[in-house]
Amino acid sequence: MEARSQPEVAPEAPGPFLDGGAVSLGEIEPPRGEGLTRRLAATLRGLARLTAEACAVDRCSIFVPKGDVLVPAMSQLATGATRADLWQAFTALETKVGPEGPAIVLEVLAARRPRVVLNVPTVPRVPDEWKRFGIRSMLLVPLVRDDAVVGLMVLDTTAPSIGHAQRRRAGQLAHSITLAIDSPVSTREMRSRLRASEMILTVGRTIGSTLELQEVVRRITREAAHAVRADSAGIYLMTETRDRMLPYAAYHMPKEILDTIRKRPILLKHFEDLQTHWSADVPNDPAFQAPIFRQFPAKSLILAPLRAKEGVIGVLACAWWTRRHRVRREEISLMESLAGPAAVAIENARLYAKAAQAAVAQERMRVDKILHDTLRHTVFSMALRIDMALNGSTKASELQAALRALKQDAGVMMAQMREVLPPGEAGRAAPAFRRRGRTPRLTRHPHSGA
Repeated sequence: MEARSQPEVAPEAPGPFLDGGAVSLGEIEPPRGEGLTRRLAATLRGLARLTAEACAVDRCSIFVPKGDVLVPAMSQLATGATRADLWQAFTALETKVGPEGPAIVLEVLAARRPRVVLNVPTVPRVPDEWKRFGIRSMLLVPLVRDDAVVGLMVLDTTAPSIGHAQRRRAGQLAHSITLAIDSPVSTREMRSRLRASEMILTVGRTIGSTLELQEVVRRITREAAHAVRADSAGIYLMTETRDRMLPYAAYHMPKEILDTIRKRPILLKHFEDLQTHWSADVPNDPAFQAPIFRQFPAKSLILAPLRAKEGVIGVLACAWWTRRHRVRREEISLMESLAGPAAVAIENARLYAKAAQAAVAQERMRVDKILHDTLRHTVFSMALRIDMALNGSTKASELQAALRALKQDAGVMMAQMREVLPPGEAGRAAPAFRRRGRTPRLTRHPHSGA
């Protein structure tokens, strides 16, 4: 490296710092795009210069991981001087961190411990590109937070060594750089968790406002689709035999697909072992080759099991039909979080339905008892008195007494009917009875006396 009098540039326009900012996780796409601002570039620029000056070295450089490489993020001289040619050379120092990467870098990142390198030009483990700056001593400090590497800080100098006090100060300042790099990620994570919490609360309020099973399931599918911005959502529920799942409700499901899946139950051998599954490319995913998915031609899909006390009671599915969707980790967590209260709501709705059915059955038993113990007895008594009045050799006075008793029995029967019939039915029966007018005078029985 050149002497401090020969400056190195850090131009006002930021370089390719933190482009992505996270290691690829394959199927799951990590958050990206937020926090990569000029403010972060200015923060790293100030911290790098302060670190170089405080540690009495020539330069402080910062690298961040992107995929399987370390990407140059910022480099500053202790003097604050600028050199466009040196900045351009620095931005080309992408360094692999896989098996083909430099040994010294792999050792530092694996051990999560700083490493001093003396006589840099003679050390084969140091990349040749790093030796072009004329440096003699170098300190590599991994930037670690929660046991995860978020970057690498490199201090270099033309001096023959880097002392203990310099190394201690470098470790202290590295913490600030780590926080500066990781804070956008933390902010994204906090915002994501806050959004998820608000969504779960909204879903809980929505599905908890009714106990009608069909309406509960319909609301769950609607809220789930909105939560992950899916084209549609649906719920399969376990049958009583617990050997298959049948479609129960759907939200924005294409009609032709809905008609097909209604006839296609999900048959699985081990429902209790069912875990959350997802795919960004369902047609080409070996895990989604069952016949049901051929009839369910989604581009991307998330399946989250609904678990209650008795185990898995169903599956919540969110689908994208018109485009492929890269499933994010927070979306998976959100779906799993929604599945919990959804399963509880479904179970509560089922218990409510069973309780309502039990109440109806109990009311029927009560009515049957009334009909058997009261109305039947009253009608039998009326029939007996009528029979005695018509067939017996009774006088007119005795007939009138029998009819008065019969009228009294009729009043008792009407009162008993009011207990059995709803108020509206009993209320309509009385006026109808009164409209018939007075009870017609009975003619004397031809065989009666007097």
